[in-house]
Parts: sequence; structure tokens; C-alpha cells
Amino acid sequence: HLPPSNAFTGFTYNGNNMSGSYYGSQYNSPYTSADDFTTNGGWIFYCNKMNGASSYDPAGGTIFYPASGYRNNSSGALNNVGSNGYYWSAVPNSTNNGRNLNFNSTNVNPLNNNNRSNGFAVRPVQEFTAA
Repeated sequence: HLPPSNAFTGFTYNGNNMSGSYYGSQYNSPYTSADDFTTNGGWIFYCNKMNGASSYDPAGGTIFYPASGYRNNSSGALNNVGSNGYYWSAVPNSTNNGRNLNFNSTNVNPLNNNNRSNGFAVRPVQEFTAA
């Protein structure tokens, strides 16, 4: 099902939106520059959360989020394909906006919000049941 609103907060060292050249310190990724984003067409993130700035835990592996763009709510056009990624979480931010992950080569915004009628990608999460 859809990820919870905090599902993407592990992609930055403190769980907040980040903007700038923080490769190797505040983005939870093996990337060292914006060139890595361009070469791969999106972000590779470590699966385990960071324990603080520049404190990575690669033991959990990585996950790739492509810069797939989005479908515009009014025109239906595809926008920002190859330059930005947009991924919904399950929680609305307001009546008109939903919580989502948004990124480009120099921004990772795990607590972004955007118009709920835009067509963003969904990365489902596994439902866990108590044993």
C-alpha cells in the first residue's frame, strides 16, 4: 500500500527537506556530486537511516528512485521527466495538497506537498503483520 508520510525522511540526515550540494554529508546516498544524479537519471539512497550528518549505514543496501517527472493535473502533459522525481505518500497535507517526496540533482524534499490532482509515481510498501 501507499507509504506513510514519514517514509522518505530517511533520505536526508535529519528527515527534513534539504537543498544544496550536501553530497557525502546530508543526503543519505553514495553520490558525491550532481553528476551522479545526471548519470543515473535519479537518486540512489541507502535503505538504512543515517545516524547524523556524514554517518551512513550501507548495510541495508540501496534503493533507486528515478527522476520520472509527473503528469500535470490540468493539461495532462508530462513534466520534468529526467530532471525531477515526485512520489506520493498516503497522507494529505491539506484539502488541496498531498504529502510527497520531491527531488532533483540538488534537492531532496521528503516532506514536500503538492496538488493532489497531479499524477505522481507511487512506490508501494509492504504491509507488516504482527507475528
